[in-house]
Amino acid sequence: MSITVATVALNAADDLPLTLESVIAQDHDDLELLVVDGSSWDESHEILELYRDDIDRLEIIEDAGIFDAMNRAAAFASKEYILFLNAGDRFYTERALSKLWERRRASADIIYGNHIYRDRGVDRFEASTDFREQMKILRKGNISGKWLSRFPAHQATMTRVSLLLKKRYDTALRICADHDFLLRAVHDGAEPQYIDEIVSHYMGGGFSAQQGDLCRLEWNNVYRRYSERPDLVDRFFYRSNSPFEGQRSLMSGEIIMGLQPSKSGTELPELDEPFKWVTGSGLRVVSPEHRGATALHVSGFNHIASQTIEVVADGKTLARERVPTGAFSIEIRFDRHIEPSTAIDLIPTDSIRHPESAIIVAFALTELRFEFEAEITPRPVGDPIFFNASTAHETESYLLAGWWSPEGTHIWSKGDVSELRLSSLDTVTRLNVRARTNPAVPGQTLQITVNGTVVAESGPTAGNEYLISAPVGEVWRGGAYANRITLRPSRASNVGADHRVLGVSLVSVELG
Repeated sequence: MSITVATVALNAADDLPLTLESVIAQDHDDLELLVVDGSSWDESHEILELYRDDIDRLEIIEDAGIFDAMNRAAAFASKEYILFLNAGDRFYTERALSKLWERRRASADIIYGNHIYRDRGVDRFEASTDFREQMKILRKGNISGKWLSRFPAHQATMTRVSLLLKKRYDTALRICADHDFLLRAVHDGAEPQYIDEIVSHYMGGGFSAQQGDLCRLEWNNVYRRYSERPDLVDRFFYRSNSPFEGQRSLMSGEIIMGLQPSKSGTELPELDEPFKWVTGSGLRVVSPEHRGATALHVSGFNHIASQTIEVVADGKTLARERVPTGAFSIEIRFDRHIEPSTAIDLIPTDSIRHPESAIIVAFALTELRFEFEAEITPRPVGDPIFFNASTAHETESYLLAGWWSPEGTHIWSKGDVSELRLSSLDTVTRLNVRARTNPAVPGQTLQITVNGTVVAESGPTAGNEYLISAPVGEVWRGGAYANRITLRPSRASNVGADHRVLGVSLVSVELG
């Protein structure tokens, strides 16, 4: 099974011949041409009849817009991948599809290249790039016009049909549902592949170009969902007065309790930016969903000289920080990392009566922002990581809490809980762990969890070694996001002078 090229059209009689001829001319030997017409009332029917012998499947439908028609086209497709070439668009060369197919990875779900954008008779070359790098830039909020121009065009993108049938385009979006689909799919673990080939001519001046304000609104709305700094995304599109001003995202963390409505001006003339009062009982926030958090940046204005903030999660205090009087900006660093999507309470020690009401408040808040653990280099599937003294420099970024210094052939875990973190650009279905038992712990067992879910629990499988291959496909976070792996060996009954008897010696870990 290979490629379906789908042309979704409505009243496009003038443009259809160029597009259909372009598809028919492709030299790829396993190609389906699918046309979905939205019940056109121009001469489209006559044009389609002229090409009827070359069209593998023709569907005349009543649709609810272009993305609804594209969703329905995916259901009609019979091949493994689908590429949407709109009426008026055309492939760059007769070998455009065969070049993509020859260079594709079999595991890739979304395969895309470059395109030529034609607007009012002027051609402009638009190069794409590694989509995960695009998402990394977006997470930091550092987007630009150049970043936007590198977004894959659907006219140059092959998508696995099964993925599109599962995720579907969001028909609530009129213009950028294709961008939303790509971000959502890769965020959830779909594998993208960029191939540096020109695939198509993309005819500009269509609906999205004619709806500039709506396009900007939808782009802003979609992109901010995948950014740790949605405020910077808002600023790129609107400079000021964004419709989404003050709203957060799942990647930036959410404030769910403890704020009064926004105020500015007369209440605190010292602040020249909008703020909200924090109630006397404090804030409850949820940490970002995609990566462990290590600190909070909090800015605002405080009237109370003795004010201190205590940070609590799961009933345990993570940090206490004194809040300066007047305008302040502080960093509250946690004494341990915070798992994604963890509820955190920020509890002030003191409060005062609100200047204009009976509400008890603690301080004025202008910004609350999480800081994240460092990103790590993704590991390919099938490439074992050995933990020992000679590889210490390479592997130190993978090790979190609970380890002794690496030795000649292994590294000892410290005891009850030892953690490491890994990521991969590949599809990961198994975690292979090789470790050695502790001779001081007869009958020792080893439990392994991934992202908080137990994936294996075993005694030694070969002599004094653990050779554990655990299924992790259901819990592994794709898209190069960090995955937390926890080793919990059974405890020693008697601990002598050598505290390493609490743990196991880890030799290697491999993603499969």
